[in-house]
Amino acid sequence: MYYDGTIENLLTPISNRGPWKLKQAETASLPVIPCLACHPIHLENELLGHPGSFDDPAAIFYEKEERNPLTGLYLRSDKMHLRADMLRKPEIFEGGISVLVSDDPIQRICIQCHATNWAHEAGSADDRTPTGVHEGISCRACHRDHSNNARNACKNCHPAVSSCGLEVLTMNTSYFRRESPNNIHSMKCTDCHDPIPGT
Repeated sequence: MYYDGTIENLLTPISNRGPWKLKQAETASLPVIPCLACHPIHLENELLGHPGSFDDPAAIFYEKEERNPLTGLYLRSDKMHLRADMLRKPEIFEGGISVLVSDDPIQRICIQCHATNWAHEAGSADDRTPTGVHEGISCRACHRDHSNNARNACKNCHPAVSSCGLEVLTMNTSYFRRESPNNIHSMKCTDCHDPIPGT
């Protein structure tokens, strides 16, 4: 769905003038989410002119204040973008109780595809809104922009060993093993631990 590399791996030349060519012809037939699904063509300011670093968590951390939001929802029928920070923050519920949803405007873009059912129930339909121990964090706290890669995401917030003495990266969760019954998006402590010790 997303291209795993960077723009430097995909296109040449890296400029805002073009004409651009794919570095690997076989990438032309890959299914993708086009850049314009999230990014407008015209920006309020000039392009940075050099690639940013996706290896520096401080540079891409989801709570970092953005000078100019570069993402938005593209409305094909109107041929226009709505800036992500102008979209309404969704109301999502779990068992009739309101779920804390991140204030990150980019998550409002994620929810356009990863949407809840008609009742706005967390975890329904294609929704991945974090609940349980991860309630309130943004999709971008774990998933990298453009690649959606979540490798090494746990260590951005967690120590190697959790407060219960288990190694975070190898806990029985869907992060470690896709088949796990403990979905990383909705897991609670009681999914693995007895709520009353000794019972």
